[in-house]
Amino acid sequence: MTDTTPEFSGINRYRITVLLVDDQGIIGEAVRRMLAGESDLDFHYCGRSTEALNYANQFKPTVMNNFAELSGIKEPISISN
Repeated sequence: MTDTTPEFSGINRYRITVLLVDDQGIIGEAVRRMLAGESDLDFHYCGRSTEALNYANQFKPTVMNNFAELSGIKEPISISN
């Protein structure tokens, strides 16, 4: 019987960039620790909602989770590359 498992050596690996916005530092630290073992992931934490858009522009996150109220922004926002 022959092995029909496809070879994946030619697949490009992409890094995932996560930005967490939360005004509770303990949450940022807990998430950082949970994701620390992920070699294909870059984690960034922002503790101030007023700086969230600057962080997003700087790090260009693949995923952005916002758990803090963004000061001065009344409508939901979408950030994409």
